[in-house]
Order: sequence, then structure tokens, then C-alpha cells
Amino acid sequence: MHRATLRRAPARNAAGSAYLSSVPAVLLEAIRLAADEEASLNALSQAIMRDASLSARALALANSPLFGQRRSVASVDRALVTLGLRNVRTCLLSGALMEALKNQHQGAIDMKEFWQESLLRANIASAIAASVAETLRSRAYLVSLLADVAVPLLAGTDAGYAEAVREVHACQLSIAELERGRQGRPHAQVAAELCDSWGLPASLSGPIARHHEPPPAGRAHDPDTLVWQLAYVAGNLPLARLGAWDPSLLERGAAWFGMPSSTLSHTIEVGIECFAAQAEAFASVLPEDCSAEAILEVARGLARLRDEG
Repeated sequence: MHRATLRRAPARNAAGSAYLSSVPAVLLEAIRLAADEEASLNALSQAIMRDASLSARALALANSPLFGQRRSVASVDRALVTLGLRNVRTCLLSGALMEALKNQHQGAIDMKEFWQESLLRANIASAIAASVAETLRSRAYLVSLLADVAVPLLAGTDAGYAEAVREVHACQLSIAELERGRQGRPHAQVAAELCDSWGLPASLSGPIARHHEPPPAGRAHDPDTLVWQLAYVAGNLPLARLGAWDPSLLERGAAWFGMPSSTLSHTIEVGIECFAAQAEAFASVLPEDCSAEAILEVARGLARLRDEG
């Protein structure tokens, strides 16, 4: 990978204007390592400790009530050990990415609601992966976290798109369904191009590009297809649009993951519960305008998903 790609490679639209400025190189390097299941905590730690903001976030998260430390965690290396590899990959990097992107096209859509839904989908994908292929858990989380990252960028460059996105829930449509009735590139394609421009691996951008395309039927025998299936299920759950619930999604997912539909439904609820349990931890790392209380309230409301489905 070329370091220059990590430094400055903003995604661009067809006219050549930049969608957004570059994300800090150290954060991109940390995300790249987080997507690599072979990467060690030490490798991630070395990247994180090169950045003052990421280091401060690690200390804040390690000292949050979620980890119940009797003594204050004062060093970054100790903070990262306290957090553990999975929490570094998820809570810490999620908060840092949200902070890096928080001012991009601010006001086009409700960014608090956007990140809440992205975090929820990431937790659901992670929970399903834990039952199917533990080694893909971090990659599934990151794919679902980044899958819709182009939505606010497209909304910021197209007022009509922004208005339609704001009305998606009321109209009982998904953003993918909305885009099929409009001209222009779908957000999944733009998100994948954005990840490519950031120098992130194809193991992330590939499933992101296809997360609204139905995967092949049957059990997957390769990790890339399995991550695609995980991203598809997490990305197409109706969440706040319970009236649009499609029972066949559970049936297809159950066939892909080799479990009964009832087990998959329960696993989705586990992801929702994980999302709710992280609310307090996220308070230490989220941008100021994205409150942990709001995240918790969303999680409680979405716990109705299985019952009302």
C-alpha cells in the first residue's frame, strides 16, 4: 500500500469535485489493521499511539465505567490492554471516524441518527459473525459501519437527495429503494470508491459495494462471500421502518448462516443489546452532538424488531 494514498486521496464525483477532505492517515492505518484478523493488538497500539487524539480517546474509554478499573489508567499502552483488541477495533475507531467526518456537509441530514443506525447495523453484523465465523467479526463490523458512509456526502451535494433521505422512514422505503428511482450513482458504489481512495483494503470495499445486492444462495465457502452475506442482512434490516419488514430476509439469512430463522432473529437481538450496552462507553468517544442517551433510546425502541416482525 502506498502511504501517499493514505495521506490525501479524497473521493470525487464525476465532475471531479471532492466529496470530502481526507481522514487522518493514522486513523486510516488503524482501520486497515483492524480489518486484518491477523493483526495483533501491539500493531494496532503502535499506530494509535502515534496520534494524540486517538490516544486521548483510548484513555477516556479505558477509564469509563464500562471497564470498572479500580485505579485510573494513565498510560496509552495500558489503556489499550484494558480495552482489548475487539473494543479497540470497534468502540475506539468508530468514535474517531465519526469525529473525523462530523463536519462533512453538516446539516444535510441528521448525523446523530445516521451514526446511530450505522453503529447498530455494525453491532448486528458483528453478533451474527460471532455465531458463524468469529474470525470475521471485526471485518463484518467495519463493513457495516462504513457501508452507508456516502449517504451524508451525497446528501450534501444534492438537496433533492437530502430531502428524500430525510423522508425515507416516513415513506417506508430503504435508501437503496429510494436510489433505484433516481438518477445518479448509488451510495454503496460511492462508499466503496471512498474506501478505495482512502487506501482501505478490498476486503472492506468489496462487500460495501455489494451490500444491497442479493448474495448467491446457499452456504458460503469463502470469507468474502460470507462477509457480503453478513453486510446484506445487516444493511437491509428495516430497523426504524418496521412496517417494511421482509420475512424472507430472515429465511435467506438463516440458510446462508446455517441456523434456524428463530436463532438468527435472536442473534439480531443480541446485536441490539450489544449496541445498547455500549452506549455508556460510546459517551467517551462520540462527537459531542451524538449522545449516548440517544443511542440507548434508539436501541430500546429497536428491541421491538423481532416481536413486530
